[in-house]
Amino acid sequence: MRRASQGLFGSLFLSLFRFWTVVVVVAAISTASARAQAQGEPPEAGFADKGHFALSAERLFGYVHVSQDQSNGGISTSTTINSISVLGGPVNGIASIYTYPRVGLDGFIAPSISLGGSLTYFHLSTTPSGSSNSETVSGFLVAPRIGFAARLAPAVWLWPRAGITYVYVSSNLGGGGSSATTNLFAATVEVPVVLALAPQAIAMIGPTLDLGLSGSSKVSNDQVPIAGTSTDIKETDIGLQISFAFYF
Repeated sequence: MRRASQGLFGSLFLSLFRFWTVVVVVAAISTASARAQAQGEPPEAGFADKGHFALSAERLFGYVHVSQDQSNGGISTSTTINSISVLGGPVNGIASIYTYPRVGLDGFIAPSISLGGSLTYFHLSTTPSGSSNSETVSGFLVAPRIGFAARLAPAVWLWPRAGITYVYVSSNLGGGGSSATTNLFAATVEVPVVLALAPQAIAMIGPTLDLGLSGSSKVSNDQVPIAGTSTDIKETDIGLQISFAFYF
């Protein structure tokens, strides 16, 4: 019980530390931008102009509501999760793969029209207490998209984007040759408000929707045949996410 409490408080402390780190960084950038404008330096143009690119660190922290439906052998189950994440670390210890931080790159092929995508890779490894077999989980996410950036004010844009998200996860269940693979497809819509923090630096905050289209999970064993282990999965996430980017 004491170890569980220590782990919970440690996780909460780390999440709070990450949150306040972001707050301090954003405050510093905003202060520098305000000083520059006070000295008569106009904000640099370029975002959403043809030929420019935006390199972003996305879904760093926010809120997400997860709804997952599974069907196996005529038996269906539904699970819902509400999670708050800070730099990718969920406060409650439960996260959706769609909420993992990702790197995005979007190029403006015409004024206000962007084409790009985002991706992430993850690898986790754990060794249960009293066991010499490690359990590993690894996978990737790729999400191509198209968008339109509408300027609302000199330093504010609305940048809706839409595309498809594909997730692949492979896990080694630890000993006995058991493994599992999962594939997920979702239609993704993001509607962030873009705020200029400093020349070529922006923050993005807005709703996100990953609408589950299809998916499956299959368990296999190299030594013993396993029957009825294929599960159909659909997962839908609705959230409010915050991201940061540089454009050039």
